[in-house]
Amino acid sequence: MDYYIFYGELSDEGKSAWNGNEVSPFNMLVVNNHIECRGGWTDFLSWTRRNLHDEVRVDWGSMAWKCTGEDLRDLKEHTTKCEIESYDEIEPEKEYGIVFIEMS
Repeated sequence: MDYYIFYGELSDEGKSAWNGNEVSPFNMLVVNNHIECRGGWTDFLSWTRRNLHDEVRVDWGSMAWKCTGEDLRDLKEHTTKCEIESYDEIEPEKEYGIVFIEMS
């Protein structure tokens, strides 16, 4: 299975997904910063189940979560197989979104 994981500020369109609106997973964020999980998608999804609780299904194979910069730092520190693009620019208290996109 191919997949992408992105994080960034939620776009206005992306925020509307939590109100039941259909949104393309590629339009959830203002900028799609890449998260590379060399441990695979199962490690990443296990971390999200344990640590993030505000989730929404975006389409048949995609999920999105609201999180903080602190959550992203926790992902990097406790899931050592994840590399996060622009990691040094993450603001701990700022709200972000993470989008998991399954490609078939």
